[in-house]
Amino acid sequence: MASIKINVAANIAGKAWSVLSNFIFVPLYLRFLGIEQYSLISFSLVLIGLLAVLDSGLTLTLTREFALNRSIKEKWNTFRNLENCYIYVVLGTVILSVLFADVIADKWLNLD
Repeated sequence: MASIKINVAANIAGKAWSVLSNFIFVPLYLRFLGIEQYSLISFSLVLIGLLAVLDSGLTLTLTREFALNRSIKEKWNTFRNLENCYIYVVLGTVILSVLFADVIADKWLNLD
């Protein structure tokens, strides 16, 4: 029971550091890169966040399915099915990014 509490505490601390580090390092990013280059980093972070939302629990599903006592063939089939889902999510994101590249560059990033 103590190891579960330690694992939960470690996971919470890791997530907290992940969120907190985004705010801590912003002044350093701005200092070294400048405001225009930082906008590109911000945009990439938005894309990463979007992909995390679009993940919609597929990573947890894969972990749970692999933890079950099933044959290697069943695990491989599960992996391939989830891999196909990820491919569709990534392809959709790439296609939308390419289609709206001009709008993103002109209106959202607002680079001079």
